[in-house]
Amino acid sequence: MNLRNKLFLAVAAFSSYSSVEVLAQSTSDYLIEEVVVTARKRAENLQTVPLAIDAISASKLREKNIQDLQSVAKLTPGLVFDVGLLPNDTRPVIRGLSADRGRPNVAVLVDGIDISSEAMTTAGGGSSANVALMDLERVEVVKGPQSVLYGRGAFTGAINYVTKRPSHETDIHMDVDMDEYNSHSLKFGAAGTMIEDVLAGGINLAYARGEGTYENPNTGGELGGSEMTGAALSFNWTPTDTFSAFTRLEYSEQKYTSRPIVFARSLDNAVADPFADPFLIGSLADGATWSGVPGTSGCGAVPNYSDTCRPHLTGPIGTHAKESDIDLSPNPETGNDFEGTNSENFRTHLELSWDLDDNYNVISLTGYNKNNSYIQEDFDVSNYTLVSFPPYASQIGFSADSDSSHEMEQFSQELRLSFTSENWDWMVSAMYWHEELTSTLGAAWWLRDGADVDTLLPYLMPAGISEINTDPNFSAVIPMYRETKHASIAGSVAYRINQALRVTLEARYLTEDIDYQGSADDQTIHGAFVYPTFGLMTENSRSDEAFLPRLTLDWQINDDVFAYGNVATGFKPGGVSTTGASGDMRTGEYDPEKLTAFEIGVKSLWLDKSLQVNGAVFHNVYTDQQIPFNYTNAWGVLNTSIANAGESQSTGFEVDVQYNVNQNFSLWMSYTYSDAEFKDFNLSDAIQGQVDGFGRSLEVSTMEKIEAGNVEGDFSGKSLPFSAKHAANVGVRFEDQVGVDMDYFVELSGTYQSKRYIEKGNQGWIPEYTLWDLSAGLRSDQWSAILYVDNVLDDDTPRSVLGNPDYGHMPLTMSGLGLTFGANVTLPEPRTAGIRFNYEFY
Repeated sequence: MNLRNKLFLAVAAFSSYSSVEVLAQSTSDYLIEEVVVTARKRAENLQTVPLAIDAISASKLREKNIQDLQSVAKLTPGLVFDVGLLPNDTRPVIRGLSADRGRPNVAVLVDGIDISSEAMTTAGGGSSANVALMDLERVEVVKGPQSVLYGRGAFTGAINYVTKRPSHETDIHMDVDMDEYNSHSLKFGAAGTMIEDVLAGGINLAYARGEGTYENPNTGGELGGSEMTGAALSFNWTPTDTFSAFTRLEYSEQKYTSRPIVFARSLDNAVADPFADPFLIGSLADGATWSGVPGTSGCGAVPNYSDTCRPHLTGPIGTHAKESDIDLSPNPETGNDFEGTNSENFRTHLELSWDLDDNYNVISLTGYNKNNSYIQEDFDVSNYTLVSFPPYASQIGFSADSDSSHEMEQFSQELRLSFTSENWDWMVSAMYWHEELTSTLGAAWWLRDGADVDTLLPYLMPAGISEINTDPNFSAVIPMYRETKHASIAGSVAYRINQALRVTLEARYLTEDIDYQGSADDQTIHGAFVYPTFGLMTENSRSDEAFLPRLTLDWQINDDVFAYGNVATGFKPGGVSTTGASGDMRTGEYDPEKLTAFEIGVKSLWLDKSLQVNGAVFHNVYTDQQIPFNYTNAWGVLNTSIANAGESQSTGFEVDVQYNVNQNFSLWMSYTYSDAEFKDFNLSDAIQGQVDGFGRSLEVSTMEKIEAGNVEGDFSGKSLPFSAKHAANVGVRFEDQVGVDMDYFVELSGTYQSKRYIEKGNQGWIPEYTLWDLSAGLRSDQWSAILYVDNVLDDDTPRSVLGNPDYGHMPLTMSGLGLTFGANVTLPEPRTAGIRFNYEFY
């Protein structure tokens, strides 16, 4: 870490960025603005809620034009958001507890309705998790297990988007954003009275076009582009003082072009001298090293690809990746880029609230969410040509596309009764949640250009391979289906021991049933070898139940200092691994995950409430974590499944500070430290007794042994993949008046994230990075104009890197067909300047 970043972290370690924004202050004071949140299903001051919460206000969302979860993560220390292999592979991470497989650890909700899901053909949370954001009142990021508050999905935390409810005050506004790359967005909202004192309504329209900042050198096509069109209607009905009904309907269409991905290879297929390299293995690629397979003779004096020696990416990955390194294949049918991702989403919910008297309240919350997505991408993200010398030798490898569609439908219903009095608060709740997901995979795999079929077949016939597909249009459709039913009851009781002390006991009992169906016509890489398929429909199911208690003690030490401590539990159900996309549901079962979390926190105000200092320490014990692993099936082809790690732990602390130095000048900083590692994860033990679809016992693969550095695949003591040990935000803002009714501001903010390992062996990692953003604005009561520059220093360090097999070049030796690994490096957004304009008509 360089000196600048060390100084940056040193400052951030004792101070922080609170998401609470600084508003214009009154005459002689400059107090920290009070923020009200509803994280615990009731309105509360953020400073007296016994939870670690970050809240981003409506005006901050408008000022920064926050439009997606990735932008929310940028403003929230301790929250990391990644997109994996495909756009529906969404992975939010809180406090270092990453989810490589299984359901994401972080719940995503809109107005308290859980819209979280889990993709079938990839890891991650599905495309509906990265929702288009419109008409938000605030965003609440709650850290730690929140099963009682948020139901089924809040294993390590939750992100709740709170939409703006229409009131009887007329509100008509418009927001415009344009940048130097011709990206632009337009939002329009109108709300007000429909029936005097009884019914208020609102409408919101949004359009955004993100011009891709990169081009595919092979096609000239745009990469990283997006387009979103959306509309929302909302109605707030208050016929009496004791009853209200709020409903919202939202529809959006989103389109994404292919992402700017550079494939970092571990083995270069170029052959300088075929006599010295008769098997046409190639040579070590930049950034890779030779690694000896544990338990063998290793690489010897002259390393080369063999049963005992393999290439492997180590150290920082993608640090020198640039646009000219992009090598995405064109669609063989059109010659242009693959279509990318198209997604349609419809959401609606209805909240009914009755105040039975001054103490009792009943709420009914009904939600419906439907998402249809179509994804067509270059799966192998490369287009290089193989080398052959017919009839003596030929390299072998494959091109592949991912052509899949996903139809997801969710319904949820919650009934909640709450009671509030001077000394007692209690709540009981019943929830039902149902999801149906149908995924159809139509991937095609075909022999890569440059390879010679006639030369290869004699080598492959001993393995039963008599034909290799060379037609990019040859593919089979594999349907897969998953149905999830969740039912739970929850309750909480809070007792005020005295005016300062309060104890709260919460619990949720849940059952979850998951049914799977799929056609076992594996047309992933098997399709390239034209294996016979039989249309075998397979089924499997999983049923789990759990009791999840939580105990909290909070202490209002004085008017300005609040302390709390809690012990909480989390649960994530087991399932069947579908990420291999084989369609075979008979195998790949994995067990539930369990989490026990301990947290102690302090929230405080100092210097006449102009300085806010909040902090928390946490320790999480994570058992049976669902982790992906590779194995070789009966055909000698590498497959992926899921194992349960024995125990993982995450220990750390976070500090948030905001200081209003005077009426014009404010600064904020934050720091999160999270040390997350496997305490007990021996892969040999974890997969003992598992078999593949042919009944053969699974064994630790060569690559798993290399990553672990031992024969058993023991990863104990290694850091969890994609977990940042250090994360920090820092910022400074100056604002002052111009004339009588206008003011201006200048703001500089920075984000730091330490390196993150991309695999469980900790040999390759995403480099650390620091981003700086600058903005300056002029505003009145009716309008504002903001100039901004994101990524001021034009930092080109990649923020997303994902390990991926290199199917394009599979070394063929006397021992058979091999496989090497590379990494998908997504190029970051460059420095971008633009302008935002907000106007309030009323």
